[in-house]
Amino acid sequence: MAYEVGSVVKGVVEAIKPFGAFVKLENGEVGLIHISKVSSDYVRRVSDYLSVGDEVEVKILEIKEDGKIALELIGGKLKEGSSRREENSERRQMSERKEASEESSEKRERSSKGSPKERSDFERKFAEFKRISDSTMMDLRRRSDRRSK
Repeated sequence: MAYEVGSVVKGVVEAIKPFGAFVKLENGEVGLIHISKVSSDYVRRVSDYLSVGDEVEVKILEIKEDGKIALELIGGKLKEGSSRREENSERRQMSERKEASEESSEKRERSSKGSPKERSDFERKFAEFKRISDSTMMDLRRRSDRRSK
């Protein structure tokens, strides 16, 4: 059975490499799903999405003159329990916390514009920033002086 570019076929994952996964198609030919075609999301490891022996549905992107078949995974989803899913969950939680913190600080700012407490808080933060900045500048000057000697 000869395949055409653009057709969607089924196959079985035969091998996983850092750059992609080799899939044996229904007619016995082997094609490659490049890591960039596993998912529309960033893929750190192909093994987060596929395992050897998985039955997959792929789209044929290209059939080269030398017989190599370029494939794209249809519906690429993270496997249950993969580390990437945990990373995304942690990032989402951090983002939600940050948004909540920003919202509450905006509310405080609106309700107490110009209050003495706010001014003292600003002054404290500014003094800390200035201290760190001065310290960094002194370190840079020392390094620069050592190099010029």
